[in-house]
Amino acid sequence: MKTLYIDCFSGVSGDKMVAALLDLGVPEPLIREELAKLPLEDYRIEVRRENKASISCLQFQVIPTDSTPVFRSFTDIKGLIVASSLEQDVKKLSIDIFSELARAESKIHEIPTEQIHFHEVGAIDSIVDVVASAAGFCWLKADQIISSPVPLGKGFVEIQHGTIPIPPPAVVEILKGVPIYGSGIEVELTTPTGAAILKTVTDSYGDLPLMKVDKIGYGAGQKDLRIPNLLRILWGELVEEREILSDSLVLLSTNIDDLNPEIVGYVFQLLLEMGAKDVWITPVQMKKNRAASELSILCLPEKAREMVEIIFRETSSLGVRRTEVKRYALPRKSVEVQLPYARIKVKLGMAGGKVISISPEYEDCAQAARKTGKPLKEIYREVISEARKNLQEETSKKPDQNPSPQ
Repeated sequence: MKTLYIDCFSGVSGDKMVAALLDLGVPEPLIREELAKLPLEDYRIEVRRENKASISCLQFQVIPTDSTPVFRSFTDIKGLIVASSLEQDVKKLSIDIFSELARAESKIHEIPTEQIHFHEVGAIDSIVDVVASAAGFCWLKADQIISSPVPLGKGFVEIQHGTIPIPPPAVVEILKGVPIYGSGIEVELTTPTGAAILKTVTDSYGDLPLMKVDKIGYGAGQKDLRIPNLLRILWGELVEEREILSDSLVLLSTNIDDLNPEIVGYVFQLLLEMGAKDVWITPVQMKKNRAASELSILCLPEKAREMVEIIFRETSSLGVRRTEVKRYALPRKSVEVQLPYARIKVKLGMAGGKVISISPEYEDCAQAARKTGKPLKEIYREVISEARKNLQEETSKKPDQNPSPQ
């Protein structure tokens, strides 16, 4: 399984991402060719070899040739990308990244996404960073992208709206559900653009897995810090023994026998929305033959306290049991299947470099069923059939079209 590991030991920004992809082996002419398809002028690109802490790296910089500030809305940027002649996969990934940015800004400012006006993020350098990164990832075609936990820095930064804390609110909003930490360095290590790119392309987060590394790319930031201001990307193959992954989770459980079932259903959904990996309810018989429901929650250790607080606040429970558990899981790859009436997300379970399970996304399938009037089980059958067809077509192609960035 061709794997990218993004090592964010000094944060992530758009320019560092592009530079690391180029140093990894993404062809610079390809990036320039894709960017030339955008209806944008008044800028030039510099790519140069640098040395940070005695580490050879690339630096990518977008230099505006017109100093007049231009503020674009999400609708403006989306229209600009759609109207371009970019490759379709690059268009889609670029729009997905800006959609993540717009969603965060919408939540922070309580404004519909269509009305969001970007300032720093709408500037020409951010658009170029996003599209160049999208072009790089689409060229690499990794089977899986894993990222390290993300450091954010601390302090304050000046933006169009004034002085705001580090990490900026947009970064925190974008990285909900992602493992983050402060790092203690008084500078903005992770930017909204970098966070949005990372969140959109990454399949999972964690320590460097057991893998055979074929290529390494280093992208340099513009500032000099007391640590190397670099983003490192590793390209390689997961080692076979690691193809069944394991992680540590917490199992919380509590028995409830005196609560309105509708409230239990509400708490069930709330726990999932707040980051629980899974929630289930089991009918149980308690002492004195009382019928009750056992509410069980599977979550990350760092989420356990928050889950317990929700249980105590929202239910009649007086106590919660906690068990440390080890979970084994297949590596997963997310793809999309195009049917005549809808586009459906699908999770693929991988082992030995092969797909061994296909799981359509329920919400997408349910929406398609409501739209078409077809039974949900028929939607599932069609999605799985189309996914298998797509996989067969992929495997019939030349196996090493792009085996490793050179």
